Amino acid sequence: MVRRAFDMLMALTQPIPDVMPERFVPGRWAHQFTAAGILVGNCLLVGVAARTAPSRRFGSWFERTRLDS
Repeated sequence: MVRRAFDMLMALTQPIPDVMPERFVPGRWAHQFTAAGILVGNCLLVGVAARTAPSRRFGSWFERTRLDS
């Protein structure tokens, strides 16, 4: 699943090395590093956001209204 997410990020981040000069993104490794950085950054942001009070309230509401039978 992580590999699939990484492949999707590689496709999404393809325009970044296309518009940047070659000296900033010298090869495929830099593109992979950019995609990995975005993946880790998004995971960190979601983790931080999940700890906020509004997110907890939303999670509780969702669990009560949609998941409880």
